[in-house]
Parts: sequence; C-alpha cells; structure tokens
Amino acid sequence: MTLSFHDLRLRHSALRYRGYTLVRAGDDVTVTFAITLEPAIEFRPTLSFKAPDVEDDRLAPFLTNIGIVELISYWKAACPKRVVLEGVRLSDEQTAWWHDLFIHGLGEFFFQNDIDPSSPDLLTIESSGTPLPRLSPIQTRRGVGDLVLAAGGKDSSLTLEMLKSFDVSRPREVMILNPTRSALESVSIAGYREPHIVRRTVDKTLLDLNGKGYLNGHTPFSAYLAFLGTMLADIHGLSSVIVSNERSASEENAVFHGLPVNHQYSKGLRFERRFREYAAKELPGSASYFSIIRPLYDLQVSGLFASLAPQHLSSFRSCNVGQREDRWCGRCPKCAFVSLTLAPFVTSARHTEIFGEALFERGEILGAIEELTGLRDHKPFECVGTLGESRDALVLTLNRYERAQDTPPSGLVEIARALQAQGLLPTKEAAEATLRTWTDEHYLPDLYASALRTCVQEGAW
Repeated sequence: MTLSFHDLRLRHSALRYRGYTLVRAGDDVTVTFAITLEPAIEFRPTLSFKAPDVEDDRLAPFLTNIGIVELISYWKAACPKRVVLEGVRLSDEQTAWWHDLFIHGLGEFFFQNDIDPSSPDLLTIESSGTPLPRLSPIQTRRGVGDLVLAAGGKDSSLTLEMLKSFDVSRPREVMILNPTRSALESVSIAGYREPHIVRRTVDKTLLDLNGKGYLNGHTPFSAYLAFLGTMLADIHGLSSVIVSNERSASEENAVFHGLPVNHQYSKGLRFERRFREYAAKELPGSASYFSIIRPLYDLQVSGLFASLAPQHLSSFRSCNVGQREDRWCGRCPKCAFVSLTLAPFVTSARHTEIFGEALFERGEILGAIEELTGLRDHKPFECVGTLGESRDALVLTLNRYERAQDTPPSGLVEIARALQAQGLLPTKEAAEATLRTWTDEHYLPDLYASALRTCVQEGAW
C-alpha cells in the first residue's frame, strides 16, 4: 500500500544533507554521503572510484555537487517541504538552479503520484555554512582527450565506434558506472583500453521504505552522470565528457500542471544547456560536457548503429526491465521502440536473432507501438523517441518487408491502417527524409559535428 503524500510530509518535515566522508586505500576512494530524513531515518549512499595523485580538496567541488544530486532520490520517498544543506551555503542563483533540477527532473514522479509541481510550498532549499566549493582554474588538471560514458546500449556503442574514425589521434578513455556485461563487452568490442569503473550504492533503507509504501518513481539519473563524468575527466586530465543523448530525448511525454513532463529530462537539450552553464560558473576549468549524437533522432541513431556498429548487434542491451538478467524482456515499451527503429535496417531473420523472438507477434509489443505512435494515451514513460519518428520507423519497416517481398506482421499493418485513418501515417518519402535531418542545436566541437554530419549525408543506412 502506498502511503499518502500529505501524511508523509506531516511525518517528515525535512531532508538534511550532512556532507560526506572520504576514505582512501591506495588509489581507491570510497565516499559516503550522510543524509537524514527527519526525524531519524539515516541514509548512507556510497560512491567508489580510483583517484591517483589527486588531492582531496580537488575532489571537494565535484563531490559536494554529487551529494546534492543524491538528495533527489531520497527526497522523493516522503517529499518533505524542506531540503536543508548543512555546512555548505548556496547563492540565490545556485539555489534556483537546484530547485529547477528537482522540479523538472522529477516531473514523471509528480505525474505518476498526482503531486502538483506548481505548488509554491512543495519544496524549499535552505543552506548554511561556507560557500559551495569551486574549482580554481589555476589548478586545472585538464589536458586533451575525451572521457566517453558507456552503458552497453546502442547509443553509447555507436558513439564508441564513431569516435574512432572521427579523430584517431585524440586520446580517449571510457567510464562505466556499475558495469553490466553488455557495457564491458561494448568497450572490448570497440577496442578501447580497460574502462574506468565507478560503483554507486543506493542505501538499502530507501528500498525498505519503498517496500513499506513510501513514494517511489523516476529520477534524473543522467544529471548524476554529468557531475560524475566531469569529476572523472578532471581526475584523469581529460578535456571533454561525451555522452550519447539524442535529439529525441528533448520531447516531453505529457504536460502536468503546466510542467512539461519528460522521462528523459536530464538527457534532453535543456538540461545539457543548463549543466554546461552551471559547470562553467561553479566548476571553472572542468571538462566540456556534450552529447555526440544530439543532432540526430533516435531513428537515425538506430540506422547508423546497424550500419557502422554491426559487431555490437548481438551484444548490446537497451531493455531496462531485463538489464539485471542481461536479456530483452520482450514486453516493455523500450523493447518495442528499439525493435521498431532497428527493423528498417536489418533482415527479419537478424531481427529475431537480436531479440531472441519475433517481437512483432507479441501483443504487449504491439500495444506499446500503439502508444509510441500516438494511438493510445501519452507517449510511454521510457527512453524512447518522438511520436513522429516512431511513425516513420513503422513506415520504413513495412517498406523493408515490401522490398524483401516478405509478408509483414499483421499487427504492424493494422497499426499503420489506424494511423492512416487518422491522417497520422507519414509517406515513405517523408519517413526517409527524417533519416537526413539535422539540427544545429547542439554543443559538438566543429570537428565532431562535421564528421557526424558527413555520416548522415552519406546515408550510411
């Protein structure tokens, strides 16, 4: 049974951040953050990584910010009115930035739990102590090179492969948080050196509270990765942090009490822009953070992935439901979207090999495709593309069956007919045009932007 939002707020008046402790064992660093949900529930999440030849003071600006990001996961359990930072004082501008991240980053959580994010007394952030620690540009460790964040999905696997051809002379290293088999294998297949492994633990007390009916929901995890990646780049003297968040991630799923609700908020362009502005002011001299595939729709990414990284097709995993078991669940909206956007670019036999079954014959997948294309409710709360590109993918998939003189799955045909009846089915020409689109709303360095645009123009799919 889920407890009442109002009862939880009466029971818990504040969430306090009490700082962190850092313990070294050679190059290994373990950081424990101290968080209290008043009156007496203690959380101790941890973060472990290697930091050779780096002073603790150098890590402090990064770790303090990471500690504040951690608060989001613990605040949502009871949504207390006050978030209190002890020992660190934020300026008005910094406070506004963090308040904005709480509200926009938890948009899906508010939607799912029917909490009004526009309420003026929903959340206040209080702070006292010394100012938020900042990097000194004079002490910068930055050299030249990229830190690439990898997770074992198609997006980061494509990034690993593309970067090798974009600039072969530039040093590159890879970071993986809580590595899975697919993440480690993607790095090995792409031929990179051993990745930097970082481990994060969520306090078990939070999971126990969720089991007792405390609130739960989606958090802006990629915001955590942005701060973490920037710290690791600084530790290893690298000048860029490269993530793999596509253009599609900026589209919201719904609007709730005036707030655009986006499952992928911290993967979207708005967060990327705001994080870069924040880092420039509060972490001066730190690595530049940007998404290498920002100019592309997810459908374009799938096409390039199938063409430029075919060696990853049997290894990658993008299903959040089956991630722990290293499998595709074959039922969720993510499986539906990835299978739909890959289908135009691989044969039916190869498609079945990748996912382990003929997914387009599953009722759950067809139902998810109806949601993805706008025939049902709102777009699923998952890391999926836009409604438009899902319709484009459907058209291109059916066209691929036609070119192969193969019988298309009846469920896909029925969905296409329903879309056509509502005037929502694009033409084949319009769908193909999506594969060649480009946006200049990105932060790619000129060399990378030019190389990526060449891939698009050449139509590698």
